[in-house]
Amino acid sequence: MSRIVPTILVVEDDRAISRGLEYGLKQEGFEVTLAETGMAALEAARSKATGTRQFAAEFQKTCDLLASTRPTAVNLFWAI
Repeated sequence: MSRIVPTILVVEDDRAISRGLEYGLKQEGFEVTLAETGMAALEAARSKATGTRQFAAEFQKTCDLLASTRPTAVNLFWAI
């Protein structure tokens, strides 16, 4: 029986920071997708979603959560 591995999408334009985050998250058992720009992040998220509606729903939930908890958040960590 295979275990489902959660994926974390890290959006960060500083390669040293993103690589450090990638290393730490992989050590914790996550699959990590890196994106340097917002557009690259959207494309990566779209490729992981099973459909447009799922992508839109997950993205909206994430945006709402960030807006309510971290209105000035610079980095976006999103589990897909």
